[in-house]
Amino acid sequence: MSAHTGTHIDAPNHFLPKGSGIDALDLNLLVGVALVVDATHAEQISASELAGMQIPDNTERVLFRTRNSERWHRNREEFFEDYVGIT
Repeated sequence: MSAHTGTHIDAPNHFLPKGSGIDALDLNLLVGVALVVDATHAEQISASELAGMQIPDNTERVLFRTRNSERWHRNREEFFEDYVGIT
């Protein structure tokens, strides 16, 4: 993993007045069983993509496998502007 991994966990601190920072997060929320979803077909992970993924209602953590992983294995130096992200 790179140093950038996980840096957006405190997103409320970036766009909400008085948004909480990483210091207010219970780190136990980030540890545990996760559902891995195959999203290798997705151009972006949108609300409509999520609806089609059949994620069970009681799911607490989701990891998305996207085509990004394959690109990083092939070329670690190049930045791909058409990466798959969550919209």
